[in-house]
Amino acid sequence: MWPLATGSTLSCLLICLYCTSSQAVLHNETAVSQTYESVHLSEAARKSKDGKGSLEDVLHWAIENSDPEQLKQQAETVGREDVGLTARQQEVQQLIRDMQAAPTEIDLIKDTIDVLTNSSAPPEEMLMALEALQSLVEPIDNANDLHTLRGLHPIVRLLSHDSPSLQAAAAFVLGTAASNNNKFQEQLMQLHPESISLLLQVTSSSSAQTSKKGLYALAALLRNNADARALFYSNQGVQHLISLLKAPNQTEQVSLKVLNLVTDLSQLDLGKKVTAKDRQKLLAAVHPHACHETSSNREEALMAVRGILECSDTEAQQIAHNSGASTALQKDAIAPGGDAGLAR
Repeated sequence: MWPLATGSTLSCLLICLYCTSSQAVLHNETAVSQTYESVHLSEAARKSKDGKGSLEDVLHWAIENSDPEQLKQQAETVGREDVGLTARQQEVQQLIRDMQAAPTEIDLIKDTIDVLTNSSAPPEEMLMALEALQSLVEPIDNANDLHTLRGLHPIVRLLSHDSPSLQAAAAFVLGTAASNNNKFQEQLMQLHPESISLLLQVTSSSSAQTSKKGLYALAALLRNNADARALFYSNQGVQHLISLLKAPNQTEQVSLKVLNLVTDLSQLDLGKKVTAKDRQKLLAAVHPHACHETSSNREEALMAVRGILECSDTEAQQIAHNSGASTALQKDAIAPGGDAGLAR
């Protein structure tokens, strides 16, 4: 049995009852209004369908029962979205046009060749063209297109230019194009066999940077092309390397490239193409670099010594023994015919 309500409790109950009743009334009024509007719209639509009314009735009802301010805001929102979409479409279309108008790599190669073949082009412009071309010929297909685009001749011609910078840049282009590219190497040897003798001259430059680029190009051509090596040997290439190693105040960077090239040749055909006397001279030029423990190129020099000894006669091996090179080889665990790894 419920307890009797006190005065305050009764007041609270009356207030809650009033609020509940008010909400119910409002809910009923809303429902009635919505029902009326729905009936009105349905009636207008039914009349239009039955032919007793028209679509104009539906339109009038929609206008009478809509919020003009809300319709305005919705129209503005749609308008802004359309403007944004149109702007993005224009940006995409402009990007497509720009991409279609952008020059291809072949177009850029043609432009650089035009500069190199222009007799009135200043050296600075030619240098920029060579630097751009060096990057463009890194892909093998682009390198092989140099011949068809008439670009080989002006590059080879610049190997004998008065400017050491242009010589270096031209050699760098040829070395990049020839790197691991047999087709380009064959093209260059067939069309410009003089490039080997010109590169040998480039390596004799007083500029260490130019000499390094010349040696880089020579190495790229000689490693995989027998015709290039035949031209190298016939142009006194070994004697040239000996001169570079013996040159006073020679930089260690240039010596390093010479030593690496000697090692490569010793593993190819140095023993067959070079006389024993010249191999002995080459060994005599290499061994000082191998015997100096403070030399930064000592390891590379030891590898070169080992390569020469593997394709040399007893007399050359005796020279290595007398000079101390053999002792250095044994100390560093690089015996002729043994493993190429260094102990340290």
